Amino acid sequence: MNWDYKARSKLYGYKYIRVMFTIFFALCLFLSSCYGVQGSDKTAEKMPTILVNLIKADDPVSYAKDHGITLKDSMVRVIIAVDKDIISQDLLSKYGLKDYQWREGFIAGYISIDGLKELSEEPAVIYIRPPVKFMRQED
Repeated sequence: MNWDYKARSKLYGYKYIRVMFTIFFALCLFLSSCYGVQGSDKTAEKMPTILVNLIKADDPVSYAKDHGITLKDSMVRVIIAVDKDIISQDLLSKYGLKDYQWREGFIAGYISIDGLKELSEEPAVIYIRPPVKFMRQED
């Protein structure tokens, strides 16, 4: 009788583990479909969702205003992390980057919304993001 109890507890233990694994796997699939990067889209890999949605927006100017993205003459302000060994001045002018400052592998400047997608496909570009905005704390 003692052996029968151990056999049943092992059997139920394995079933419990299988059920928990199945639930965990299903949850992972669900979350990856909600928040994952679609396919091998290099644009989505190198930019946050807010910039990807700006590119895809029907009215990018109103989308930018609604989401606090800095625009100047229909150009978006971005911070670009680059590979210092590959990037060159000619490459930056190729994508129409304006009013940019370059320091230690980071470039801050303005680029056209259409140019964002092309720039993100450049191998020298590691990541593109909007600048961080600081809020002034009142006393």
